[in-house]
Amino acid sequence: MDSPGAPRTHLLDFPSVLPPLYIPRCAKLLVKYVYGGCGMAGHRPKDWHVLDLDKDPTPGDPHRVRKLAKDLHDFSDDVGKVLRDIKGMAGEDAILRWAGKTADAFTEQFEDAPAKLKKLKKSYGMAGDALSAYWPELERAQTLADKALVKGREAQADLASAKSRLTSADSWVEKAGKEADKYKDG
Repeated sequence: MDSPGAPRTHLLDFPSVLPPLYIPRCAKLLVKYVYGGCGMAGHRPKDWHVLDLDKDPTPGDPHRVRKLAKDLHDFSDDVGKVLRDIKGMAGEDAILRWAGKTADAFTEQFEDAPAKLKKLKKSYGMAGDALSAYWPELERAQTLADKALVKGREAQADLASAKSRLTSADSWVEKAGKEADKYKDG
Protein backbone atom coordinates (compact mmCIF):
# COMPACT_ATOMS: atom_id res chain seq x y z
CA MET A 1 0.00 0.00 0.00
CA ASP A 2 1.29 3.45 -0.86
CA SER A 3 1.93 5.84 1.99
CA PRO A 4 -0.06 9.08 1.91
CA GLY A 5 1.58 11.65 -0.32
CA ALA A 6 3.96 9.10 -1.89
CA PRO A 7 4.08 9.00 -5.68
CA ARG A 8 2.19 6.09 -7.21
CA THR A 9 4.45 3.55 -8.80
CA HIS A 10 2.04 0.74 -9.65
CA LEU A 11 0.16 -0.21 -12.78
CA LEU A 12 -2.61 2.26 -12.04
CA ASP A 13 -0.38 5.32 -12.28
CA PHE A 14 -2.47 6.24 -15.33
CA PRO A 15 -1.76 9.98 -15.59
CA SER A 16 1.86 9.31 -16.46
CA VAL A 17 1.06 6.33 -18.69
CA LEU A 18 -2.21 7.12 -20.48
CA PRO A 19 -4.11 10.30 -21.34
CA PRO A 20 -6.56 11.13 -18.55
CA LEU A 21 -10.32 10.87 -19.13
CA TYR A 22 -9.96 8.05 -21.64
CA ILE A 23 -11.00 5.02 -19.61
CA PRO A 24 -11.94 3.06 -22.79
CA ARG A 25 -8.31 3.35 -23.96
CA CYS A 26 -7.14 1.59 -20.84
CA ALA A 27 -9.85 -1.08 -20.96
CA LYS A 28 -7.44 -3.63 -22.44
CA LEU A 29 -4.98 -2.86 -19.67
CA LEU A 30 -7.70 -3.32 -17.05
CA VAL A 31 -8.82 -6.62 -18.58
CA LYS A 32 -5.22 -7.82 -18.73
CA TYR A 33 -4.72 -6.83 -15.08
CA VAL A 34 -7.94 -8.52 -13.91
CA TYR A 35 -7.53 -11.71 -15.92
CA GLY A 36 -3.93 -12.37 -14.96
CA GLY A 37 -1.97 -10.97 -17.89
CA CYS A 38 0.44 -9.03 -15.69
CA GLY A 39 2.52 -11.93 -14.42
CA MET A 40 0.20 -12.71 -11.51
CA ALA A 41 -1.94 -15.50 -12.94
CA GLY A 42 -4.68 -16.86 -10.72
CA HIS A 43 -4.90 -20.47 -9.68
CA ARG A 44 -7.87 -21.68 -11.66
CA PRO A 45 -8.48 -25.27 -12.78
CA LYS A 46 -7.44 -26.11 -16.32
CA ASP A 47 -9.39 -29.34 -16.99
CA TRP A 48 -12.67 -27.81 -18.14
CA HIS A 49 -12.83 -30.39 -20.96
CA VAL A 50 -14.48 -32.64 -18.34
CA LEU A 51 -17.56 -30.43 -18.77
CA ASP A 52 -17.10 -30.17 -22.55
CA LEU A 53 -15.70 -26.63 -22.21
CA ASP A 54 -12.61 -25.38 -24.02
CA LYS A 55 -11.59 -23.05 -21.20
CA ASP A 56 -12.50 -21.68 -17.79
CA PRO A 57 -16.06 -20.28 -17.96
CA THR A 58 -15.26 -17.84 -15.13
CA PRO A 59 -11.76 -16.44 -15.74
CA GLY A 60 -10.31 -13.77 -13.53
CA ASP A 61 -9.09 -13.26 -10.01
CA PRO A 62 -11.66 -11.75 -7.62
CA HIS A 63 -8.89 -10.60 -5.25
CA ARG A 64 -7.19 -8.68 -8.04
CA VAL A 65 -10.52 -7.19 -9.14
CA ARG A 66 -11.20 -6.08 -5.55
CA LYS A 67 -7.71 -4.52 -5.31
CA LEU A 68 -8.16 -2.77 -8.65
CA ALA A 69 -11.53 -1.40 -7.48
CA LYS A 70 -9.83 -0.04 -4.36
CA ASP A 71 -6.99 1.47 -6.42
CA LEU A 72 -9.48 3.17 -8.75
CA HIS A 73 -11.44 4.56 -5.79
CA ASP A 74 -8.19 5.76 -4.18
CA PHE A 75 -7.20 7.50 -7.40
CA SER A 76 -10.66 9.07 -7.67
CA ASP A 77 -10.30 10.32 -4.09
CA ASP A 78 -6.85 11.75 -4.91
CA VAL A 79 -8.31 13.62 -7.89
CA GLY A 80 -11.06 14.93 -5.60
CA LYS A 81 -8.42 16.31 -3.22
CA VAL A 82 -6.61 18.03 -6.11
CA LEU A 83 -9.91 19.47 -7.31
CA ARG A 84 -10.65 20.85 -3.83
CA ASP A 85 -7.14 22.36 -3.69
CA ILE A 86 -7.62 24.05 -7.08
CA LYS A 87 -10.99 25.42 -6.04
CA GLY A 88 -9.40 26.64 -2.80
CA MET A 89 -6.66 28.41 -4.74
CA ALA A 90 -9.26 30.20 -6.86
CA GLY A 91 -10.65 31.78 -3.70
CA GLU A 92 -7.31 33.16 -2.50
CA ASP A 93 -6.78 36.91 -2.88
CA ALA A 94 -3.25 36.54 -4.27
CA ILE A 95 -4.54 34.58 -7.28
CA LEU A 96 -7.39 37.03 -7.85
CA ARG A 97 -4.95 39.97 -7.87
CA TRP A 98 -2.60 38.20 -10.25
CA ALA A 99 -2.43 40.06 -13.57
CA GLY A 100 -0.36 40.21 -16.70
CA LYS A 101 0.75 37.82 -19.43
CA THR A 102 1.68 35.07 -16.97
CA ALA A 103 -1.77 35.21 -15.35
CA ASP A 104 -3.44 35.17 -18.77
CA ALA A 105 -1.34 32.18 -19.92
CA PHE A 106 -2.04 30.32 -16.67
CA THR A 107 -5.76 30.99 -16.94
CA GLU A 108 -5.81 29.91 -20.59
CA GLN A 109 -3.98 26.66 -19.83
CA PHE A 110 -5.88 25.71 -16.69
CA GLU A 111 -9.37 27.11 -17.04
CA ASP A 112 -10.65 23.67 -18.17
CA ALA A 113 -8.81 21.83 -15.37
CA PRO A 114 -11.66 21.72 -12.82
CA ALA A 115 -14.16 20.36 -15.36
CA LYS A 116 -11.64 17.77 -16.60
CA LEU A 117 -10.76 16.77 -13.05
CA LYS A 118 -14.46 16.34 -12.24
CA LYS A 119 -14.83 14.01 -15.24
CA LEU A 120 -11.68 12.13 -14.27
CA LYS A 121 -12.87 11.70 -10.67
CA LYS A 122 -16.29 10.55 -11.84
CA SER A 123 -14.87 8.11 -14.43
CA TYR A 124 -12.49 6.43 -12.03
CA GLY A 125 -15.12 6.39 -9.29
CA MET A 126 -17.63 4.73 -11.61
CA ALA A 127 -15.05 2.18 -12.77
CA GLY A 128 -14.21 1.44 -9.13
CA ASP A 129 -17.91 1.08 -8.30
CA ALA A 130 -18.45 -1.31 -11.22
CA LEU A 131 -15.52 -3.49 -10.17
CA SER A 132 -16.63 -3.38 -6.52
CA ALA A 133 -19.97 -4.82 -7.62
CA TYR A 134 -18.34 -7.30 -10.02
CA TRP A 135 -15.76 -9.07 -7.85
CA PRO A 136 -18.26 -10.72 -5.45
CA GLU A 137 -20.27 -11.95 -8.44
CA LEU A 138 -17.11 -13.34 -10.06
CA GLU A 139 -16.20 -15.07 -6.81
CA ARG A 140 -19.70 -16.60 -6.55
CA ALA A 141 -19.69 -17.72 -10.19
CA GLN A 142 -16.25 -19.31 -9.78
CA THR A 143 -17.43 -21.20 -6.70
CA LEU A 144 -20.41 -22.57 -8.64
CA ALA A 145 -18.27 -23.44 -11.67
CA ASP A 146 -15.67 -25.16 -9.48
CA LYS A 147 -18.41 -27.23 -7.77
CA ALA A 148 -19.74 -28.24 -11.19
CA LEU A 149 -16.22 -29.24 -12.24
CA VAL A 150 -15.80 -31.40 -9.12
CA LYS A 151 -19.11 -33.13 -9.87
CA GLY A 152 -18.04 -33.54 -13.50
CA ARG A 153 -14.78 -35.16 -12.42
CA GLU A 154 -16.71 -37.50 -10.10
CA ALA A 155 -19.10 -38.38 -12.92
CA GLN A 156 -16.18 -39.02 -15.26
CA ALA A 157 -14.56 -41.32 -12.67
CA ASP A 158 -17.88 -43.12 -12.12
CA LEU A 159 -18.27 -43.58 -15.87
CA ALA A 160 -14.74 -44.98 -16.21
CA SER A 161 -15.41 -47.37 -13.32
CA ALA A 162 -18.73 -48.46 -14.84
CA LYS A 163 -17.08 -49.04 -18.23
CA SER A 164 -14.39 -51.14 -16.55
CA ARG A 165 -17.03 -53.22 -14.73
CA LEU A 166 -18.97 -53.59 -17.98
CA THR A 167 -15.86 -54.82 -19.80
CA SER A 168 -15.22 -57.30 -16.98
CA ALA A 169 -18.86 -58.43 -17.04
CA ASP A 170 -18.76 -58.79 -20.83
CA SER A 171 -15.68 -60.95 -20.46
CA TRP A 172 -17.41 -63.19 -17.90
CA VAL A 173 -20.53 -63.45 -20.09
CA GLU A 174 -18.36 -64.44 -23.04
CA LYS A 175 -16.57 -67.09 -20.92
CA ALA A 176 -19.87 -68.37 -19.57
CA GLY A 177 -21.25 -68.55 -23.11
CA LYS A 178 -18.27 -70.61 -24.26
CA GLU A 179 -18.65 -72.95 -21.28
CA ALA A 180 -22.37 -73.31 -21.98
CA ASP A 181 -21.57 -74.08 -25.63
CA LYS A 182 -19.23 -76.89 -24.47
CA TYR A 183 -22.02 -78.55 -22.51
CA LYS A 184 -24.46 -78.08 -25.38
CA ASP A 185 -22.11 -79.69 -27.87
CA GLY A 186 -20.97 -82.47 -25.55
